[in-house]
Amino acid sequence: MQEQSDENLFVAHRDGPDAWSEAEPLPKPINSQYNEGSACFSHDGRTIFFARCECPTCHGNCDLYTATLGKDGKWSVPKSLGAAVNSAAAPRLLGTLH
Repeated sequence: MQEQSDENLFVAHRDGPDAWSEAEPLPKPINSQYNEGSACFSHDGRTIFFARCECPTCHGNCDLYTATLGKDGKWSVPKSLGAAVNSAAAPRLLGTLH
């Protein structure tokens, strides 16, 4: 089992028209011991879709997952989008969902 990933998801917040906060890693359970990437957020920022790679439950090398940000500021445990979406191919997400 992999102890540490090489790829994690980070977030920065807009502090003004030309200013951004320093990027910080998203907490567990979003980032894990596996590799996460290719993320996009819903328009309200409360739902994330991302790829998790090289995990033992993946249908292929990478699977797509989703999680939601609760009112308490904590992310839900990511859920795989399942076999209907995930396959042996390596899926990637780009863009913002509206």
